[in-house]
Amino acid sequence: LFTQVLDTRLQAGREGHQIHTLYDLSHIATSRLLQQRHPEAELLYREVLARSKVFKLDEHPHIFITEKNVAISVAYQGRSEEAMEMLRDTLIRRKKILGDQHLDSVKIISAMAGILRH
Repeated sequence: LFTQVLDTRLQAGREGHQIHTLYDLSHIATSRLLQQRHPEAELLYREVLARSKVFKLDEHPHIFITEKNVAISVAYQGRSEEAMEMLRDTLIRRKKILGDQHLDSVKIISAMAGILRH
């Protein structure tokens, strides 16, 4: 269903709706992550990040969530050091934009703790 919505959005190509297209693509990636299809999830999340730069949305708060999710998919593939570096970078940028106490900043720290536990 998400794929059909994404296809429709991509065909419409309306200005100002780019973030919704990224949401749809991110939802598809999350479904792959939940299905434990981690390499597919990583590729889709990375596509969201690439498109966010094209659309100049790479500092949108939802993009930080995607950065966290791509790091989680990388960690599930056994690349913990790479995932931790990604999360550190995301946390630094997120704190600059959203602040230290923002819930999304705390979620990054929680994801880092989860990776360190394993």
